[in-house]
Amino acid sequence: MSTTDTAQAPAPPTGTTAADLIAFWDWALAAGHVRLDTGRGIKNACTRVLSATPAWQNLDVHELDAQQVVAVYAGANVGHVTERTLGIYASTFRRGLRIFRDYLADPDSFDPDLPRHRPWPHRAATQPAGTGSLQIRLARGRTAELTYPADLTPADAATAIHTLRNVLPTLPTTSDAEDES
Repeated sequence: MSTTDTAQAPAPPTGTTAADLIAFWDWALAAGHVRLDTGRGIKNACTRVLSATPAWQNLDVHELDAQQVVAVYAGANVGHVTERTLGIYASTFRRGLRIFRDYLADPDSFDPDLPRHRPWPHRAATQPAGTGSLQIRLARGRTAELTYPADLTPADAATAIHTLRNVLPTLPTTSDAEDES
């Protein structure tokens, strides 16, 4: 077998279009930067959400309003996609877009901070008297902490999950703070 027979990983994209976003996920998969299922899921969500916008391949990712793109996708798929599925696609699309933007900002220190091999081990929650606490690992070594009453019922947990799903996307983010300045 000659060296011309071996497949080489594609080069990382250098452009800033939505087509480059999709090419980025092809590259990240081929280069082993992300697990196969993770990378395919992100690429799939990005492709599906963007595909509802005319001439999406030429959109500049720096000028792309993720919320607007998701709204166009949702409008184009009324009755075809459940709210749950739409939420998953929207969240995954925003994540894939954020990671690509981070990559474009500093390609030399690119680390997608996504599972590559096995997931992190589960951490036991500490439970001081009367309450429990759960630490949730986030990207770039950060954590979020959830405190809950020791007598939490399944109905309480369902209510909390519903509230978190509605509230977390509305919390101000670093990019929101940058937009205001």
